[in-house]
Amino acid sequence: MPLIYLAECAAGLFGNNCVENCSMTCGDPGVCDKVTGHCNRSCLAGWEGNMCQNGKYVCKIQMHPIDSTALRVIFIPVDFFL
Repeated sequence: MPLIYLAECAAGLFGNNCVENCSMTCGDPGVCDKVTGHCNRSCLAGWEGNMCQNGKYVCKIQMHPIDSTALRVIFIPVDFFL
């Protein structure tokens, strides 16, 4: 019977052969479960899901209505569109 050696993934990696990177949107960026990739704590603000992969906001960039040389960034909640 062959021996099976299971090594723990290095910090920031997970999955089969440790080739997947943990999400940088985890509450602790780059820290996740070494098997599933799920974030161990919460997500950074504006993100949700087991791997903090779903953004809560859509970013919209517009020309400023008064100063045409300036841009403004607007964050709109995703559920605004539902």
